[in-house]
Amino acid sequence: VKGHAPKANIIANYYENIISEASEYIDDFNMNLANHSYGSIPDSIPFCDFSGVYDMYSQNIDQSTSDYPQLLHFVAAGNAGQSTCLNYPFGYNTIFNGIQTAKNVITVGSTAASNVISSFSSRGPTKDGRITPEIVSIGEAVRSTLTQHNNATVTNTSFSTPSATGTAALLTQHYKNIHHDSLPEAA
Repeated sequence: VKGHAPKANIIANYYENIISEASEYIDDFNMNLANHSYGSIPDSIPFCDFSGVYDMYSQNIDQSTSDYPQLLHFVAAGNAGQSTCLNYPFGYNTIFNGIQTAKNVITVGSTAASNVISSFSSRGPTKDGRITPEIVSIGEAVRSTLTQHNNATVTNTSFSTPSATGTAALLTQHYKNIHHDSLPEAA
């Protein structure tokens, strides 16, 4: 199974560590794109109370973008689109808090091959009124690699986000080819 940008170098790390270690990865590997296909919902807080909240995790990733203007983060929107939050239509106000609500990232939702937004894909708005996700990519019935050289067909925004990141890698490479190997600014 090949991805969108099969010649790209991949750096794997545990959750938010890619943000805290960005300086090292930029210096050592010339990292300019980061894929974040993870999220969490604390069991102790009702989902709708914290969905869409701009918090310290949002601030942290936004600071990373400010510190490293050529680093663009792609973030999975989440898979809570089947949830209902009062005062919103079904499926809306289901965007997670944390990095999904950051202001300087591209949050990625999921769509089917038919270009219909996936029912499970989380949607905004954020608590401060911003529309998110900013883009969607195919996240249903995606062929992906697994451990031990296996692959499977999978579905969720954690699989639509790498597609968007891979496409950005191709666009970045094209930019570098026509601009003497310089990187575009993420903003």
